[in-house]
Amino acid sequence: MRCVPVIDLLGGAVVHAVRGQRERYQPLVTPFAAQATACDVLAGMLNFYPFRSCYIADLAAIRQIGDHDHEIATLVTQHPQLEFWVDAGFGQRTVMPFYAGAGNVRLTIGSESLPDLPAWHAVRARCTGQRQPLLSLDHYQGQLLGPASLAQQSALWPTAVVAMNLDHVGSGLGPDLNLLDRLAAQSPRTQRIAAGGVRDHRDLERLKARGVSAVLLATALHTGAVRREDLARIEYPAS
Repeated sequence: MRCVPVIDLLGGAVVHAVRGQRERYQPLVTPFAAQATACDVLAGMLNFYPFRSCYIADLAAIRQIGDHDHEIATLVTQHPQLEFWVDAGFGQRTVMPFYAGAGNVRLTIGSESLPDLPAWHAVRARCTGQRQPLLSLDHYQGQLLGPASLAQQSALWPTAVVAMNLDHVGSGLGPDLNLLDRLAAQSPRTQRIAAGGVRDHRDLERLKARGVSAVLLATALHTGAVRREDLARIEYPAS
């Protein structure tokens, strides 16, 4: 199972995401960096552990109040060895950002940015980069954000789907195992990526036992609840 750190960008800074209440997000306080800039935070996390991927959520673009295209492009250029999974409100953008075609970028299409099913087909057609996009099925306050028909038609999904429960993000509630299990029952061959709520190594072990292919991590990394050895044991178990 791949462990993927998360960078949430808002107002030019990396912020601490809690329960999807974006208007209340504050700049991140982390042992990995003295300042909450994307470059500093990512560099600190890579010094902590040799992650292979990084998930970026451009919350300004998702909320349609600006974007962090320049900051994201800088990270993509500075770290060509990393695969960046980027959610930047693509369902609402008629023109893809200039970093979208980079060889180490995998676009993530959040269901919350899709007004309807035709928008999904339109944005898929615009995803002409080198890597197949991800679909993030976004949930908040118990409801799917975006077109219900997309969630119901697994034949339309790409090979990997993010099970995003914003209520669990930064909450200490643990991962939404019910959501992950529903997706597995609906589409057994779809790779599932868990997002939101990981508390410690025991949650990582639960997710791996369920066959989850990757997990997004933020709060548990910055608080030290998930340690370097926990990540190594999950990603590279002793033979």
